[in-house]
Amino acid sequence: MRAKEKLRRIKILYIPLLKIRQVLKRFIITIKFSFTKMNRNCENKELIILGTGPSLKTDISKIIAKRQSCFVMAVNSFTVDENFLSLKPEYYVLADPCYFSDSVAGIGKEDRDVFIKTITGKLSWKMTVILPEEGRESYLVKALADNSFITFKFINGNCTYMPYFVNKFRAYNKNIAMPWVQNVLQMCLYFAILQHFPKSYLYGADHNWCKYIMVNNDNIVCIEENHCYEAEHHRFHAIEKVDGSYWTMGELFEAWTKVYNGYYEINEYANYNNVKIINCSSVSFIDAFERGGGVFQL
Repeated sequence: MRAKEKLRRIKILYIPLLKIRQVLKRFIITIKFSFTKMNRNCENKELIILGTGPSLKTDISKIIAKRQSCFVMAVNSFTVDENFLSLKPEYYVLADPCYFSDSVAGIGKEDRDVFIKTITGKLSWKMTVILPEEGRESYLVKALADNSFITFKFINGNCTYMPYFVNKFRAYNKNIAMPWVQNVLQMCLYFAILQHFPKSYLYGADHNWCKYIMVNNDNIVCIEENHCYEAEHHRFHAIEKVDGSYWTMGELFEAWTKVYNGYYEINEYANYNNVKIINCSSVSFIDAFERGGGVFQL
């Protein structure tokens, strides 16, 4: 009993100390980023942001037509798309912890390893890879550290809102805080606003995942993945977290609520900086941005 009591007391002391350590670490990172200036878009060019929704295949001709006058930003597994080598994106954003977490497993690890292999074997132009700060010492960064074509930029991942008396948009502009990022495209848009691209055009932002989910006989939530780089055979699998556990249906819809609501705040942030976000995806469930160039399809 005495041993158990001692263990209980140690736990009581350890948990608050761990939380204090985490808060201090976040505070130090925030202070560091408050003195870090992000380079602005000096050429005043516009930006094309490529989601990986199937509609990107429909819209690719419009993207190619815009390419010469815009920078291009890609995300996640776009490296396996046939258009990666022809569009040659200047920016690449990875927000999912599966790309930089040390404990990643399963499908997430497969995606990370394919990304590293493709970049190592096929990249032949200068590209900036943007990660949250917590990815700085990751396996991904170390694996690509010697690649002369890659430059890494890190964004302060402090999504906590500032106190009510602080203008949160000013804090975002200094990169000492950022909007809530539940989805990689939200991180793309935050970076685009931070860089002050006058217009950012969204393609492949279908966001219609709810059409492709189901619960199997073991009560595990599964999804049929549909991406622009897949032909007929889509991946159907359980929806895993980074640690290998499964998302519940409630957690999934709660996360998606944050995605859709988060776009409204990002649009407000864009308006604050006098820049525009235009959703050109021919298929999209996003209702926060101005629509442009897309033809509505079911």
